[in-house]
Amino acid sequence: MMGRIDVRLSGFCKLCGGTGRDPKKRKRTCPKCFGSKMTLVCESCGEDMPCSGTRDDIFDQTYCMRGEKL
Repeated sequence: MMGRIDVRLSGFCKLCGGTGRDPKKRKRTCPKCFGSKMTLVCESCGEDMPCSGTRDDIFDQTYCMRGEKL
């Protein structure tokens, strides 16, 4: 899988506060950042990843497809 080329790090995760742990269950990793303590933001639409332009049926999606028709 190639990965997305239109994403950037947005800073600390807002859900866990940059700890990497689930705020409700401390022994689990954060469901938003998966323990990395940072979140990704789509540069095309500005939403947190996965954005509304991410399609599940495309294996090598490299950019946001929000403006394209199905």
